[in-house]
Amino acid sequence: MGRRPFRTLAELAVFVPIGLVAELRETIPRLMESGRERVEGRIAVARVIGEMAVKAGAEQLRTRTVDAPPDPPSVPQGLSADVMATDLEASSTVVEARATETAAGEQVDDSEESVDPEALPIADYESLAASQVVARLPALNTVELDQVAQFEQTNRRRRTVLGKIDQLQRA
Repeated sequence: MGRRPFRTLAELAVFVPIGLVAELRETIPRLMESGRERVEGRIAVARVIGEMAVKAGAEQLRTRTVDAPPDPPSVPQGLSADVMATDLEASSTVVEARATETAAGEQVDDSEESVDPEALPIADYESLAASQVVARLPALNTVELDQVAQFEQTNRRRRTVLGKIDQLQRA
């Protein structure tokens, strides 16, 4: 009986590792191949889906850019479309008048003296957007409108502001 436990222990210590190595030699290549097939299959599916998504996106982009009408001009907050249209008309009138003067051989004087922004009748003028300036212009008198116009012409040259000033001065 003493021989049996020794033999069992020898089998466990010697033959089990040898059997494991022999089994792993056959099993590991099969496991690697199975894993490779799964990963490559998923990669192939992901590639096909990605290509389909890119084609669909390109087609949507093509139809949106070719068939879509141009975006309408945006209206600044606080102004109606009518005010913006009037401002644009006034701006084009100013531009046309300057072009006519230049074409007639007169010099357009762009070297006007600069007005100090602190002296302008609108507080924090330089930090305001054109739509904010336009909203404040109707409250100004002729002299103040001239000051703002002179500052705009020598500095920022915003057509919306200059057009509104021209419109107010003609009214």
